[in-house]
Order: sequence, then structure tokens, then C-alpha cells
Amino acid sequence: MRHNAQDFTQGWEYFSDVDLIVESTGLYGQSVMKVISPETGEDVGTPILIEGHLFGEGISTVPARNEIYQLTWREKKMLVWDYQTRPAAEGQPAGIDLTLKDTVTFPRTSTGEGWGMCNNGTHFFVTDGSHKLHVWTIDGKKQVARVNVYREMPGKKKAIKEKIKKLNELECLPKIVDGQVHTEVLANVWFSTDILRIDAETGRVIETYDLSAVSAKHNPRQNVLNGIAYNAKEKHLYVTGKNWDEMYRYDVSH
Repeated sequence: MRHNAQDFTQGWEYFSDVDLIVESTGLYGQSVMKVISPETGEDVGTPILIEGHLFGEGISTVPARNEIYQLTWREKKMLVWDYQTRPAAEGQPAGIDLTLKDTVTFPRTSTGEGWGMCNNGTHFFVTDGSHKLHVWTIDGKKQVARVNVYREMPGKKKAIKEKIKKLNELECLPKIVDGQVHTEVLANVWFSTDILRIDAETGRVIETYDLSAVSAKHNPRQNVLNGIAYNAKEKHLYVTGKNWDEMYRYDVSH
């Protein structure tokens, strides 16, 4: 499926009621919030350029408040957008209306930067280019925990915890286990062709998805894999990369 090769993709969110994706792009003076069709790759409506001194990063949707939170890279600011979905009707295509409603200072991360984010309905999970998942309250005002992300590697006497650095774009997959919310996180890793599935409570990498074959088509040394959006209704995963001219849909129903 087509994707605009001009888009320096930083964050992706899928909206099942209108079958559209909201995309956050980066670079100073070029960062936008936009709506795209996963079927055509075309923009739906006009992209919204954010202030030139801000570098757009990851986004996360809070449906209970009809809000989308957008990180910035080094500015320690988070943009709060109101969104309203518009189903197709009377010959008019579906759409998503975005309105900037607030700009807030986000809690300090270990590097001072904001990269990727997602939420499970009660907390945000945020990356900053390190090996940590920062856990914030769902209003984005307070940090409540930091979780080290690691992969278990065999050692001489016991398993070694290998830190996974440069965690980037995120997608949360919350589910109810014994009446409690259990969250797994899908994560891009900067300059890696893997997507990691992480236990958000422990930080352990549960599974690694190798997308090297797809990434090889897009000059991965420069145009890195970055962009994960999940269609929970159809159990589809959409992925793309920075300045990729294609997006891909995977069936993850199994």
C-alpha cells in the first residue's frame, strides 16, 4: 500500500470507526499532524503544520477524552489535540478533524527527550531513545515509574539481561488478565529492522518480529523502520518507515 515518501514518520494511530490513520511527522519547520487513508496512502484533508521550533514525535490517543497527545523531540513540550471522527455519509468521505487545544511541559525523561508513546487507558508509556519505558499518568503530568527494557541472553551460569537501547515508536496492546489490565508494547528500535513485543510491567522482550526483508526495499541505513498502528477490530498491524513510499498490513489474529 502506498505511503507518502515525503513523510518523516514519527507516530501513527489507527481509528477503526473511520478506517483512517493519524500520522505525526518530524523535522524542524516541517512537522505536521495529518490524516491518511491506509487503503490509498493519500492525505485526507489538509495537514496541520506545527510551530517551526518544535520537532514532532510520537502520538497517543485517549478516546475517553477525544484527545491525541503528541510528543516533541528536545523541546520538552507535548501538544494536546482534540479530535472528532466523521463517518462517511451522503457521498462525503470519512474524516478526522484535529484542533490543537493545549501545549504542556512533559515530565522529565532520562535523556530529556521525547520519542515514542502509547497508552493502555490508565497510563502513558514513553520512550526517549534510551532503554527505558517511562510510565506517566494518563494526563501526562506525572511520571510514576521507569521500566528497563531487556532481552534475556544465555550466560555461563544464568541468563544475562541485555539492555535494548534506542527504543522509538510504540503501540500499546492492553488486555484483561484475571480482571487486571496487562499491557504489552510493540516497539520500533532506531536503526533496527526489528519490532519488539515487550511486557510493559517487567520490560522483558517477549518476541522479536524480523522486518528486514521489507526494510531492505527502503534504504534502511537512512530511511529507518518507524511507525506502528494497530487495528484491534480486524487484528491488523500497519507498519511503515521514515520517508518510505509504502506501508504494510499484517494479519496478527493468530
